[in-house]
Amino acid sequence: MSESSSNPRRSLVIRLIIVIAAPLVMAHIENLQTRGESLRIADKEPDPIPDPGENFAEADFIRDLVSKAREEALTGTEKLRSKYSPNAIPGYKPPDTSKSVRFMTVSPIHMSFSELETDEEAATVIRSFMKSLEEDLKEIENATLRPHSNLLIEYSEGYSLGLPEGTVFHDIAKLLHLRARASIHFGESEQALDDIHTLLLLTKHLSAETSLIFQLIGNLFYGQAIGEIREGIQKQTWNSAQLEALNVALNFQPLSRGFMSSLRMERAIFAETMVQLAQGEYPQIQEVENLIPDVEIPITLIPKGVLYENALAHSEILQICLFDSEEGGDRVNQVPFDIDIDKEINARMSSRVDRIRYVFSFISLPVYEGIAVRFQRVQVLNDHAKPAILLEIHAQEQGSYPSTLQDLRPGREVLNATDPFTGLPYVYEQLGRSDFKLYSVGPNRIDEKGLIKHDYDDGDWVWRPDLPEDFDYKAYRER
Repeated sequence: MSESSSNPRRSLVIRLIIVIAAPLVMAHIENLQTRGESLRIADKEPDPIPDPGENFAEADFIRDLVSKAREEALTGTEKLRSKYSPNAIPGYKPPDTSKSVRFMTVSPIHMSFSELETDEEAATVIRSFMKSLEEDLKEIENATLRPHSNLLIEYSEGYSLGLPEGTVFHDIAKLLHLRARASIHFGESEQALDDIHTLLLLTKHLSAETSLIFQLIGNLFYGQAIGEIREGIQKQTWNSAQLEALNVALNFQPLSRGFMSSLRMERAIFAETMVQLAQGEYPQIQEVENLIPDVEIPITLIPKGVLYENALAHSEILQICLFDSEEGGDRVNQVPFDIDIDKEINARMSSRVDRIRYVFSFISLPVYEGIAVRFQRVQVLNDHAKPAILLEIHAQEQGSYPSTLQDLRPGREVLNATDPFTGLPYVYEQLGRSDFKLYSVGPNRIDEKGLIKHDYDDGDWVWRPDLPEDFDYKAYRER
């Protein structure tokens, strides 16, 4: 005799959940539809692009690249990774960033190589390696000039969806990032500018996809591009015309909008998966079970009502924490800075049974909060980069940084970007003719006067043009 049948009260509760949960999910879906929202995957897919000539993904080189990446994912080969991975650069290894000041600096280039001791050596190795890929990188640069992108991803595959092309784009962007840094080292500003521009356009194209993986990759590209802009400012690489071009190229809105669209797609995938599982119509059960390795019970034995309830709880919590705006509408382009998913989860935890009852939702939901912080960080970085560029132009023309942002030349005023953690303007302070600090108070919402900390959630988020690479953040913090 099963445990549920031996306990009439528990059996009754399960039957009630099955009877009540499905209509509640349907009512929730109808409510979202009245607000212009949807839990259908098909409604969240990118719009088709009528003219292939305007589609980044339809450029011959990109189409062939994506096709090969998908084919290699099926066959288990890695020719593309062998060709485009930074690991193919002789002596390359991922840099140790533990001693860098997060949000402010990047490690010296030679730290990306196991046996090199100077940036000169590292930049020379990078430049030599890139010569064999010049034609490919030029094809990618030309493709990014197309105005739109749609990679024709099969979003209906849900959790079984593989995105091997994302890995290839990630590797190629890393190569562009390294070449830009090498070019900055050698003072080759035009090549560095081209690579930064390509990175920013590649970010825009990937953000057109409603895949969270592509949004994360694009967010990384964008942050790297700003890092190269800052490095060029620190090394006085850019002239005023190049700085003006960089200021125009920076546009975080597509990435922000793409991130919010991808979260809506994630919600739709989760909801459709739970409903299909409850109805016995989801063919890739193994992929879902792989997402919850700690749950030993087979999904086929989980009561249908529990699956419906998870679909409802997951969607409602995301709506409250991510999509509802303070004005009562829906957020479309703005990444929220006031996320508290744990609070909403705890509000549904009336008993220990609830942890099992909402197991799918409670496992997946906390991830979004950490992901949002990454986008928040790059948004603040973008908000800092634009005035930093204008400040650098001012310093080149006037010989020093201005005492206030209001002293910038008419026509170069800083846009009214505000610190998302306070709603107030970012804090700017001149620190002499050749230095300043521009900062956000950061996630702890405490103005620590530009205090620098290694962690994301402590200290302020600071932009300084004259900070040495070996800056000792511990000594600074203890000062």
